[in-house]
Amino acid sequence: MCKTKRRNKMNFDLKTSLILLLIAFCFSCNSEPIELSNHDWKVTDLTGSAATKKDLSKLSLIFKEDKK
Repeated sequence: MCKTKRRNKMNFDLKTSLILLLIAFCFSCNSEPIELSNHDWKVTDLTGSAATKKDLSKLSLIFKEDKK
């Protein structure tokens, strides 16, 4: 009898924890779109380029508003 109660309590705690984790995850997701033009973007890697990291650090990406 004691083992059954302990096992049921463990299942309840696990289910409760999973439900709370799922709820927290759903509320932590931001559904608003990100406006790329509101951020400064720096180049860190350019595939196939012979440029050094120092040269790449001088480059930046510019996203104009309302461009897709």
